[in-house]
Amino acid sequence: MRGSGELLQRSLRAFAPVVEMLAEEPETSWNLDVPAFDRFFVDGFGASTLCSGALVSIGEYYEENQSVLDDVEIHTLAFASGCYTHRCYPVAKVIDMIFFQEGLNRASPN
Repeated sequence: MRGSGELLQRSLRAFAPVVEMLAEEPETSWNLDVPAFDRFFVDGFGASTLCSGALVSIGEYYEENQSVLDDVEIHTLAFASGCYTHRCYPVAKVIDMIFFQEGLNRASPN
């Protein structure tokens, strides 16, 4: 059922600590993308909730792998044609794909 995800079932008040943490950060922090916290990302990354600790861990992962992640260019595909576009996925999406795949691998080890 659409909208039945765990995050959508919570009160918005549950996200107040994350919003407060971001509000104290420099304005450039608002330009961040955050990976999806879906089942496979959670299983692959090991953080079960979107909280300040998870954001710090994602930031640390990025900093440890920045030279590789910043050089990755994965172009998006145009839905209608199936051809590559000039747009590349942002780093957060690449991190999301890495840990989604890791979680998927753990779920089906074949």
